[in-house]
Amino acid sequence: MFRNLSVPFAIWFALFACSEAPEERVAPALPQYDLLIRNGTLYDGSGGEPFVADIAVVADRIAVFGQGDIQ
Repeated sequence: MFRNLSVPFAIWFALFACSEAPEERVAPALPQYDLLIRNGTLYDGSGGEPFVADIAVVADRIAVFGQGDIQ
């Protein structure tokens, strides 16, 4: 009786008992900025028209700027 169960049990044990526990699904980390300015008026220094954009700063540098796409 137990002889017939040994093969399925061995397969189950190999597949499930020895496998690692499933990892929890975690949302990807969002970038961390020191300062985030939304809808700021930017002057690029070329004499052109200013435009509205978002600006992300890390330490003392502008990390990213764009129009509504910074999270």
